[in-house]
Amino acid sequence: METVAGIGVKPRPVRSGESIMDYKNIRPPFTIPEAAEVLHVTDHVIRQAIRRGELEAFRIGRLLRIRPESIDRLLQGGGA
Repeated sequence: METVAGIGVKPRPVRSGESIMDYKNIRPPFTIPEAAEVLHVTDHVIRQAIRRGELEAFRIGRLLRIRPESIDRLLQGGGA
């Protein structure tokens, strides 16, 4: 299991009879600039929030992505 900012990330396997196309209602993860735009802050603030564990993020290679649910929680005042 891979971790980013102390958060474990384990993808759920596709079940038998399921297709990747069944996930049409899943929102794609945000890039750091996209998350910064949504939250009206700078990229630096987003990176700090990830390090502090306030935003849940994961890596795809060298790229960091932020889960939309994590942004939702932060907007509702709940943090990670």
